[in-house]
Amino acid sequence: MNNPLAKAIMRACSEPEYRARLINNPRKALEEEGIQVPEDVNVVIHESSEDVLRVVLPCMTAGLPDKSKEPFFGAVKDAPAGLGMEWRENLLVAEGRIDSTTAPALKRELLRAFWDVDLDLSHITFLSSAGLSALLAGQKHLQENDCKLRLLDVPEVINNVLEIAGFSEIFEMVDRSALESMSYLAGSEAPFLSAGPGTPFLVTGWGPPCS
Repeated sequence: MNNPLAKAIMRACSEPEYRARLINNPRKALEEEGIQVPEDVNVVIHESSEDVLRVVLPCMTAGLPDKSKEPFFGAVKDAPAGLGMEWRENLLVAEGRIDSTTAPALKRELLRAFWDVDLDLSHITFLSSAGLSALLAGQKHLQENDCKLRLLDVPEVINNVLEIAGFSEIFEMVDRSALESMSYLAGSEAPFLSAGPGTPFLVTGWGPPCS
């Protein structure tokens, strides 16, 4: 059973103590099964009984992507320990390790996007198979919504992982410093905007807007 929510429900049916935790503090109980509930989502647990069958209907727009959303700006507040993430409009800056513990958070952020995403990996020190799966899921989601995913400034150690896994040809990878030099030599306007000393360049206007 790979569905973590289904696992939590099954556990609640067999473990009274976990059932009580799920009812009294559902957010924390779901975290035990690896389910990270966004802070803006309220969790309500209803128990069925022998004479009451509760059926939950999804909202009318459930499953329909909200393509009207604008790119985020700011640090990801519920990022797990070991992986820092910050949105700078269409640029998502990640720092730390992408492993089995942190990969779900990265996947969640990519699935929230309905615009072209540039993922800055320059400060990533480790990428596991779970991280690769998160990247693939994010790319698939964006492609299905007519958007793109680019990996920016991929460190050599991470590039080696992509090559060994046979994924180096799957993702579009960009070295921003090389592109800036090429643009300067060509005498054209560089496709990056500097946000100030010590701040990575922000990528702008590199593709058509999502439909």
